[in-house]
Amino acid sequence: AIIKEILSAKNYHGSLTSLALHYANKGMGREEICIVLRGIGELANKREEWESRFSADHLYECIDSALRIIQSEQTFARSRKQKRHELKYPSFQLTQ
Repeated sequence: AIIKEILSAKNYHGSLTSLALHYANKGMGREEICIVLRGIGELANKREEWESRFSADHLYECIDSALRIIQSEQTFARSRKQKRHELKYPSFQLTQ
C-alpha cells in the first residue's frame, strides 16, 4: 500500500518516511535505503514536486526522520527495561 501511494503520486513524503522506517527496522543502512527509495521514485508518476521529493536531500530527511523514530523507540524501551529492573531489584540504602 505504501509503495502504491508513491507510485500513484498520492503521498510522497509520508510514504517515503514510512518506507524508510520499514527498511531501517530491517537493518538497512542510510545509503542503502536512499538507493531503494530513489529506485522506487524512478517508477513513480511524476507530479510537479517529484524532483524535490526525490532529491537526495529530501530522501535523507525522510530517512533521518525514520532513524530518529527508531532511536526514540529504543530509548523508551531501555528506559522501561531499567524501570522494571529497579522495581524487581530495588536498591536499599543502609542507614547508620
